[in-house]
Amino acid sequence: MNGELVVVGDRVIAGSQYAGGGKRAIAAGCPAEVQAFTAAMLAEVRWRPDPVFMLDVCESAGQLWLVELNSFSGSWLYGCELPAVVAAASELAGRSSSLQR
Repeated sequence: MNGELVVVGDRVIAGSQYAGGGKRAIAAGCPAEVQAFTAAMLAEVRWRPDPVFMLDVCESAGQLWLVELNSFSGSWLYGCELPAVVAAASELAGRSSSLQR
């Protein structure tokens, strides 16, 4: 079980699986357990590396783990729902732009 998730602020916007059984296996969405693990982590840890970032989760020895945090601009989105990602990033950019005026 694994997942790469797009996070905007405190929300998971989209997710994708990228491996299964030790092999590359791209599939849209993430298991409910990965989503719940990520939501709990985001609720507990308030620090964010950027307004939009990628969060990778994997299962090892029957437990879920945070693998890494990645930049949004340098990550591949695998099978993430692109319209949702574009909409959330555009909304954030619009809010940021209006705050700077």
